[in-house]
Amino acid sequence: MIFIYCFCQLDTFQFFNVINMWKKLYFFLYLVIMAQDSNSSLLSFQRNEREETKNCPVPDKSSLKISSSLLGKLMLLSALMCLIILGIIKGILGLCCCAPVGMWSLGALIDLPRPIDSYQEGELAHIPVVYDQTGWPVHPETGQRTVRALPKKTEFFLNTVFFLAYPLAVLVSICSACCFKESAEHESGCYKCVNTVVFNTCVPSASGKESGDVLPIYSDDDASQEIKDTHYVVNQMRYSQQSLINKSSWYS
Repeated sequence: MIFIYCFCQLDTFQFFNVINMWKKLYFFLYLVIMAQDSNSSLLSFQRNEREETKNCPVPDKSSLKISSSLLGKLMLLSALMCLIILGIIKGILGLCCCAPVGMWSLGALIDLPRPIDSYQEGELAHIPVVYDQTGWPVHPETGQRTVRALPKKTEFFLNTVFFLAYPLAVLVSICSACCFKESAEHESGCYKCVNTVVFNTCVPSASGKESGDVLPIYSDDDASQEIKDTHYVVNQMRYSQQSLINKSSWYS
């Protein structure tokens, strides 16, 4: 009642001032309430985020290492499978479409040429295999290398592993060429200098006389001297034989 009485005693100007004051107070309270709600919502959001962070499992270093190693293995396996697929495509093209494609660079994997049991072409299977001077199988009528130099199964298997084995074969050949280059040069240099052995027989000395044992050389006029020397040798051999017989009888 007192509040209504005081409110009725106000004039128009004071009445509007009071209304404005109440509006400002209401707006201020509204701002305070909204600020509290926003703070509470922010705090709840931060609290929920912390809880979710705590609940989420953190990957350790071992799991990261396992995942990276697994990824590397998958990439390596994919690369190997791609190379094998390329080799299969090369083998199929060589068997079905173009024989030179299938035989391309197979000599780096095996020694070619090599003998084959029979021709791989159907129309020539009953004909004995004919080879040229270098050992390659040739066509029996034309004499050209237009026939397959390997069995089809062997060719297809080699093409399957071709893109895996060919880089290794090239690498091995390069390494062998680099490693054995020095030994090959040393071997070729050995033949530039030939060591000879000279026997010092009948070499004339500084005094003009021959030094060392001189082998007798008979002329046509020295027949008597040759006969004497022959008898001397025969007598010495008989003497040696007689001495051996005596020693054997003495030991027995």
